[in-house]
Amino acid sequence: MKKAYLLLVFLMPLSIAIHSCKPEKPATPDDNWPKEWYIPQEVLDYFYFNQGSYWVYENDKTGERDTLVLVQNGRGLTNATPQGERYEVAYTELVSKRDGFTYKYGINTQGSAGCIKGGSQRPCYGVTCYKYKIGNVIGEGMALILPFQKDYGGQANGSFTSIITMKDTLNKMTVGGKEFSDIVIVNIDPSITDNKKNFNYTWSKSVGLIKKENISNGETWKLIQYYVY
Repeated sequence: MKKAYLLLVFLMPLSIAIHSCKPEKPATPDDNWPKEWYIPQEVLDYFYFNQGSYWVYENDKTGERDTLVLVQNGRGLTNATPQGERYEVAYTELVSKRDGFTYKYGINTQGSAGCIKGGSQRPCYGVTCYKYKIGNVIGEGMALILPFQKDYGGQANGSFTSIITMKDTLNKMTVGGKEFSDIVIVNIDPSITDNKKNFNYTWSKSVGLIKKENISNGETWKLIQYYVY
């Protein structure tokens, strides 16, 4: 398995460093903005949505349902480093009605700046998930690595033995009676944000997470209703 040397960056403190609104122009190592490093739209399309978006999931074994509501998002550039460089940060916060936890998905391009600046062909952008609520912080782990490269992976969490592997992509997939496109399937074993169990996570472009498979006990949470904008 190819290893991902992506630096896990804890996003909670970094959100206060954002000081600008949505950037107007993406940057690449070859253009005229070499001091500002932006998140590709391809990456944002999988997790970055607006406030008020929601997702309803159903457990295929128990029939239990959970609704996640996007309550906050943010995107902008960090303050300049001593070298005059600024990095883009983007995050979304989703609250689960079932367990009351907040799931904070985010990315900071500074976390893998060496990969981005060097124009590496391997995936450079790691989206993390930070799970917490007042009085109970579960922790943070890698949730998604893009651009997609099959079998690419590595350590998913800096302080917990957890491995992330990019399993597969599909053009189409039907979940909960609905058809989704541009599918990315990720395995995390064990997943620190899901009770340290072996999970497959299925993502759809412009929709987000559409399925969570608990490999450890055979349960699957499927997306049955959603609204994103």
